[in-house]
Amino acid sequence: MADLQKTAQALEARGFSVRIFSTGKQAKQAVLALSGSGSVGFGGSVTLDSLNIYEALRAQGNEAFFAWKTPLSADPDVYRKAMFSDLYLSSANAITETGEI
Repeated sequence: MADLQKTAQALEARGFSVRIFSTGKQAKQAVLALSGSGSVGFGGSVTLDSLNIYEALRAQGNEAFFAWKTPLSADPDVYRKAMFSDLYLSSANAITETGEI
């Protein structure tokens, strides 16, 4: 946990807001609370997908745009809509202890 705290501090020093969760359920609840009633766009993220955050957002009434869930034939503008959403969720492939993504 000390290494995770060190990484969090390094990210905060670079201007990021960091919250650490013990479970995926806690992280999902935080995302749902953070989203409010605004639109939410998704970048590719296995983590977000496995937590079913897209479905949970839609269930609480948010507009959500995730190309993995919406074929381009159904909505050719899904990437643009995601990019211009009120909140954009994505994940990093790697983060160093020094806060580099």
